[in-house]
Amino acid sequence: MSEHGHNLLGKYIETNFKPNELINKTIIEIGSVREFLDGQNSTDYFTKLCKKYHMNLVSIDMDIECTRNAEKVFKDNNFENGEAINKRGEEYFKDLGFYSKLNFVYLDGYDYDHKQHAEERQESYNRVFGTDINNEECWASHLDMVKQIHLKSDIDTIICFDDIISSDVGKGVTAIPYLFDNGWVMKEYKNRAVIMKLPEVWTDKSDIDEIIDNQFVWA
Repeated sequence: MSEHGHNLLGKYIETNFKPNELINKTIIEIGSVREFLDGQNSTDYFTKLCKKYHMNLVSIDMDIECTRNAEKVFKDNNFENGEAINKRGEEYFKDLGFYSKLNFVYLDGYDYDHKQHAEERQESYNRVFGTDINNEECWASHLDMVKQIHLKSDIDTIICFDDIISSDVGKGVTAIPYLFDNGWVMKEYKNRAVIMKLPEVWTDKSDIDEIIDNQFVWA
């Protein structure tokens, strides 16, 4: 079974933070569980992680059915520090105050067009957005989110993207170049997922170029 972006973020958290450093920290998940498939239920994975380390989880999705799924996950796990919000990710971050603390952000929102979406999924997008799944709106959605996150983040904020296929395929086509241009660096790239963070010591452009060359081909 292949791992997904939520696994990458979870392992990064457990590797780089001591348990006492995680108490009351928050994971913000954009894209609540859609189907209860083994290995693909990011909401359940984060719920168990947050329960283990006494963290909070905010799960956001534009589809009310996915929001209800997140609520069910919280209930099934007897998890009291979870909040399921029916909203677009762009709207959530736009409405978030500038003094909000962003700890860990998981971006797996608006789907990219891989030509294999089920009819039910397309109907959901048509109901909410008035259009089929398309790359232009996927890229715009993730770019809008990272612009708001960048404005409201600090040196400790961690962003994890799922579905990062290449420089022109996936969910990060415009969002990741924006983050690079604003000083963020890539900490990990594995299984089509990326973790990004602002450097603790500001790096110049040559340092960023080296990271891109060594860890990810963004051509």
